[in-house]
Amino acid sequence: MAARERRDFSPPGKVCVGAIASASGIKGAVRIASFTERPEDLVAYGPVMYEDGERVFEITLTGRSKKQVLATIAGITDRTGAEAL
Repeated sequence: MAARERRDFSPPGKVCVGAIASASGIKGAVRIASFTERPEDLVAYGPVMYEDGERVFEITLTGRSKKQVLATIAGITDRTGAEAL
């Protein structure tokens, strides 16, 4: 049996600091699973990029929900846009 390969989707030289878990509300907010030691530190890295390395996002934290952070993303103004992420 062949060993399973680990798939790494991060662009070279980049670290995954979080993942959008779901949309939250109707105004484009999202829930983000933060992979940083303190979830709030997600924004300390400045703008973040999508896993494909093509899109860059400005994130503003708006609160916490259990182990996730609530945030808005510049340019995303409705639930449809948030769900597309």
